[in-house]
Amino acid sequence: MNRYTTLILLSLLPSCATSTVVERGTTSSSSLPNSTPLELGEWKDSRASVLGTFAFRALERGLLEEAQGYLQEACELNAEDSACHAAMARLLLASDNPEAALPYARQALDAEPDSVEALLVWSAALAENKREDEAGKALEAGLEMHSQSPEYARAMVTHYSSSDSGEAANKYVEHMLATRPESASSWSIAGDLYLAGGQINAAATAYGEALRLNPDTSAPSVLRSRLGLSNAGIDPILSAATQAEKKGDWAGAERLYRFLAESKENDHEVLSGLARILSERKSYIQSAKILERIPEAELDWRDRLLQAKLDIRLSRWEAAQASLLIILHERPGLRAAELLLQHVQQKIAQRNVK
Repeated sequence: MNRYTTLILLSLLPSCATSTVVERGTTSSSSLPNSTPLELGEWKDSRASVLGTFAFRALERGLLEEAQGYLQEACELNAEDSACHAAMARLLLASDNPEAALPYARQALDAEPDSVEALLVWSAALAENKREDEAGKALEAGLEMHSQSPEYARAMVTHYSSSDSGEAANKYVEHMLATRPESASSWSIAGDLYLAGGQINAAATAYGEALRLNPDTSAPSVLRSRLGLSNAGIDPILSAATQAEKKGDWAGAERLYRFLAESKENDHEVLSGLARILSERKSYIQSAKILERIPEAELDWRDRLLQAKLDIRLSRWEAAQASLLIILHERPGLRAAELLLQHVQQKIAQRNVK
């Protein structure tokens, strides 16, 4: 899968979905209160919104074919709904159908030319259709308008990184830091680029600045000790569990994580650690159950990668695919996620042929 494609579905659909709880089916007119009849255009917009909700819920359950059907109908009802067209394009890209994705991506951009998401999905669709030069030009054309967008900046770094030896990416990051030195996201993006190039010290320096500007910045685990974060505010038992995990003492780490889990039932770091250890000890079902205790909104890309691996172990291909799509949005170009996604999609295709 092309590195331009930052495939995320669940974060797109809420914008084209209603929060109203709606069950699919027919409601008799006698059960409805008296109200002013909707005009045709209003009815189409309302129906499209409901279909967006259905699509969102189908994706949450890994039902990609159902989600595609709902989105397609929503797009047909409202050609001006940029978010739904962008979501449909990404869904088709995720299904390895880039040619079909192209018109939806184009319509998303036509409907909302100033949308960061629409431009990103359009460039991704171009790239997946082997039109890399056009994809690059589309990104660069929107650079001035979207220079303040962290998502756009990450896409530009990915674009430049894939186009040459990395010189263009480094120049872009240097310019970004010079023009937006007060932005924590600028420094974390720079840190990710340096880290990918093996420049550990430069990455640590960049993330140190990001943390100074925004203490809530999430730093890669490989940099935490360099940034003095390893033991800062960490429970000594948790520190011991982490050390046992690093040494490969799975039994010792499990005992410590389980002890912590009894007193810190909702602690993200503890639950995540216990899930990792259980996976290492081949207790895959238990590991998956522990991950389920972490609220969806708190899962980071590392949790989702473990979740995807567990779903693959259990042959839950659609669920694995959904997790990997989200990861590739949060960490575009993450090779492990790209390779796993290719494997999962092959399995889904093989099953559908049967």
